[in-house]
Amino acid sequence: RLSSAFEHQVQIFYPMTSITISNAIFAVWDLTPNAAGAQARFSELLNSQATEISNVDKAQLQTQLARTLGLQTHFEGAHKLLDEAEGVFRDEKAKSVEADPTVAQPNLVALRMRIELERGRVYNSAGMPEHAEPHFLAACEAAADVGKSVEARDASKIDALEIISYLKIDALHMLAIVATSNELRASYANQGIALARKAD
Repeated sequence: RLSSAFEHQVQIFYPMTSITISNAIFAVWDLTPNAAGAQARFSELLNSQATEISNVDKAQLQTQLARTLGLQTHFEGAHKLLDEAEGVFRDEKAKSVEADPTVAQPNLVALRMRIELERGRVYNSAGMPEHAEPHFLAACEAAADVGKSVEARDASKIDALEIISYLKIDALHMLAIVATSNELRASYANQGIALARKAD
């Protein structure tokens, strides 16, 4: 489990009966002042939860560890972690399709979005915004898939859909940053603002 001190901090900011991966991710970024500190927190999470969480959740944590490496200009290590997370996504996606090809599982969609977001951020941090943009667009497209298949079928998935909505807003924010024209920048920013207002 998490260290007791960190778990206490998480529950102050995100009161809940159990600490979900998404809440833990948000908490690390909220409570940690720099990338090196966040790297240590995510490493702690991965090590302490290694036998207790699903492969998908572990891969989500790996995407955030990759983000911390990218912020510290360790780009090769960041891409390696994202490659590993992508391998998990492919394996779990195949299982999901075999079980029910008509439903996009929210946890898999969130993982896909995090992979694309963090891949794009690593490229942007490396000074390659033209390589980053397709990944941010892919994150937005992944959100559309789950909106069609899950929302209409299972209203109990609202929490997962809120996370996916948040990740789409994040992707739109990043698209506005890497946009090559003021028109595109404004368009992405306005889409993000509209989605945020809808989520309130």
